[in-house]
Amino acid sequence: MFVFCKIVKAKNSIAKLKKHLILRQINKLNKVLSIVVQG
Repeated sequence: MFVFCKIVKAKNSIAKLKKHLILRQINKLNKVLSIVVQG
């Protein structure tokens, strides 16, 4: 059971990391798009 809990925690942290990275990519894209639209 203990190992299972560790696996679940690891999966959750990986999912959080992926979300974080995806959000950062979206923010970068939004910045680039706003610069292009303004320019």
